[in-house]
Amino acid sequence: MTQALLQTRTTPHRAGDAHSAKGLKTRVAMVTPWQGVCGNAEYAHKLVQGLSHRVDVVPLRLAAYPHAKGHLANLLAAIEASSVDVVHIQHEYVFFGSDPIASNRALLDFVSKVNRPIVITLHTVSHAPLSGISLRHRWLTAAFQLVQRLCGLVNWRIVRTSLRKLTEFLRRWDALHRALEKSSAIIVHTQHSSEILASYFPDIAQKIRVVPIPVMTSPEIGEPPLQKRPGEVWLMLMGFVLEHKRHMLAVDALQHLPENYQLVVAGGPHPHDAGSRRYWRELVREIDRARMTERVVFTGFVADRRQYFGILNLADVFLMPYREVGQSASAVLADILSLGKPIITSAAESLCEYRDDADSWACSFSGHVEDARQFADEILHLHRESSNPKATYKAHAAKAARKYAID
Repeated sequence: MTQALLQTRTTPHRAGDAHSAKGLKTRVAMVTPWQGVCGNAEYAHKLVQGLSHRVDVVPLRLAAYPHAKGHLANLLAAIEASSVDVVHIQHEYVFFGSDPIASNRALLDFVSKVNRPIVITLHTVSHAPLSGISLRHRWLTAAFQLVQRLCGLVNWRIVRTSLRKLTEFLRRWDALHRALEKSSAIIVHTQHSSEILASYFPDIAQKIRVVPIPVMTSPEIGEPPLQKRPGEVWLMLMGFVLEHKRHMLAVDALQHLPENYQLVVAGGPHPHDAGSRRYWRELVREIDRARMTERVVFTGFVADRRQYFGILNLADVFLMPYREVGQSASAVLADILSLGKPIITSAAESLCEYRDDADSWACSFSGHVEDARQFADEILHLHRESSNPKATYKAHAAKAARKYAID
């Protein structure tokens, strides 16, 4: 089992590769759902591409919960067998437990047994999972949760203040806090995520680093499995079909657009999210009720990355009307920034990192996505802009792509 977890190097080893003027290359164990069907694995793939010229990367596959018996113990054995210098854990709650509290305990147990410097990348940073506290014993956690519920029934200022102070006092023993204390660095993808995390754990704020998801500056574009008819304008929503992407807002806007405008949903249900398939079915029913089935195309999950980028390259306008869900950033936005197409997003904080300075602020357009007619008007405006070689968004998107390039 250890040998199955311990993958070969990501690039062929040549004589002299492991040496530099300063000696041997650092070896990094990348604990991630390697080659799995999820955005976490895609991020790890990009990270390995960027790092492999400077360090030796040893990918170790982390399976989604529930694991096979002994999975985490086998991962620890694989780390030992690989003789790595640093362990980089790609954290998502679903990979360690059935809920955030159980996940935090499992993460603490795991990192406590790693005798190497640890880097943890947090892919989800939001108030809901961070506000819970995982104490050493289950009965203590249950007792604190009961106190929280009882205090919630009393709207007295002194009770609220007392609960806040008790929470701050107990948080030093929280399993996630203790796990993060054991790390040398904590990586998030946006400044917004950094601020949220630091507000809960101010004593480890100095370990937090903001590293935006790298942009694929030269994606390999293959032959797409779809064919675009002459005169059609394709609006595109990308990636896993999840409720927070609010596909129906795009369908509502489509009803205010000319008949040649089509909506292409380039993706399928998430394999590790039970609600994703349910949302998929509800979405199909809603599209049918809106009588828009002839104008909406679902590709399903496209495993071949070259084909996937071939489909993305057919888009005329990308739509991202997402609500905020606490994801540290959008890997999808990083995928499409290099294609030079108009992008309309919501004002969700997780989509704003690439617009954080004067050079790249207009690389995507924050639209009125909740109002169907305004959303449609903005789509028409940006599609017209796409024929202008001097369009502001093109220059700014190119600058953002260079600034956050995978290189």
